[in-house]
Amino acid sequence: MTAETLYWLFSTVAQTYGAIVGIIGMLTVYKLQIIRNKKTEIIKQTDRQLQYFFDYKRFTMTPEDIVYAWETGNYDKRNNADTAIMDNLIKEIKQVNKVTKEIKTSFKAFLVYHLAMITISMVCLLQTEILETSNIRITLAISTIFIISFILTTILCYSLLKE
Repeated sequence: MTAETLYWLFSTVAQTYGAIVGIIGMLTVYKLQIIRNKKTEIIKQTDRQLQYFFDYKRFTMTPEDIVYAWETGNYDKRNNADTAIMDNLIKEIKQVNKVTKEIKTSFKAFLVYHLAMITISMVCLLQTEILETSNIRITLAISTIFIISFILTTILCYSLLKE
C-alpha cells in the first residue's frame, strides 16, 4: 500500500465512525424520548389511583418520585383504593427505568468504542509515511483491526436499535 492509499483509508475510517456516532446518537435520543413519553402515559392512565394515594402531590411528582414514595410507604394509607393497580404501575415504571438504563449503558459503551477507533485512525493517519515503509504485516494488522471493528459496530448498532 502506498502512503496516499493509507492516508485515504484512515481518513475515511475516522469520518465513517464519526458519522455512525452521530446517527446512532440521534436515534438513541429519539428512543429515550419515546420511553419518557411512555412513562408519562403510564402515569396518565392511573391518575385516579394516584389521587387516592398521593392527593395533591401527584402533580409535582415524577415517576421516580412515585416509585420511591410507594416503596417507602410515604403515601396516604387511609385510602382503601385498590393497591394492585398501584403495584402494577410501579412495576411498569421500574421496567421502563430498567430499559432506559440499559440503553444509556449500551450507548456509553458504543460511544467509548467509537471514539477509541476514531483516535486510532487519526494516529495511524499521522503515521502513514512510517506505515508505508514498515513491514507489510503492520498495515495488514491495522486493516484487520478496522474490518473487525466494522463487524463489532454492526453488532453494537443492532443492540442499540432493537426494540
